[in-house]
Amino acid sequence: QTEGRRCLRRVGLAAKRHTEMIQTLMAIADSVHVSEVFCPPRCTAQCHRFGLSAGLAMDLRSGWNFDKAEDRSRARKHVEEEKPYLLVGSPECKAFSMMHHMNKHLPDYAEKLAQGLAHLKFVCELYVHQHSQGRIFLHEHPWGATSWWSKCVRRVLALPGVDVAYMDQCM
Repeated sequence: QTEGRRCLRRVGLAAKRHTEMIQTLMAIADSVHVSEVFCPPRCTAQCHRFGLSAGLAMDLRSGWNFDKAEDRSRARKHVEEEKPYLLVGSPECKAFSMMHHMNKHLPDYAEKLAQGLAHLKFVCELYVHQHSQGRIFLHEHPWGATSWWSKCVRRVLALPGVDVAYMDQCM
């Protein structure tokens, strides 16, 4: 559990909640603890170290293309059926970066922004579902990304019990 506490500190959870979070995850032993969307197996690949059950890591590299309606539908169905306690979402953030914003004059700017927003709306839809089922989610985006100000992220942040934790990923 010491490794688990260290891991939870890294994601910015308050010290008093470390034990509570580990106990909650361990109490749901007969189900999936962690699934990921828009990222290769990172968190799910580490589940075994903490005695947790890994679900799917849904990402382009593992055959999921969320530009396709059928893959979004499959992912929704999968999350509904798998019922992961924690859903980690890491949609690509470059459309929301300061560098992208400085390149508004480029011909593909609007297309990349639209694609980024579509992915962001989809992952937020999954977060709302998680929340409605009493389960949790982690949204991973750089603090300076403009996505934090999008309507869909703002709606998710306004849900009861949703907290924001800032952490430096360059530890």
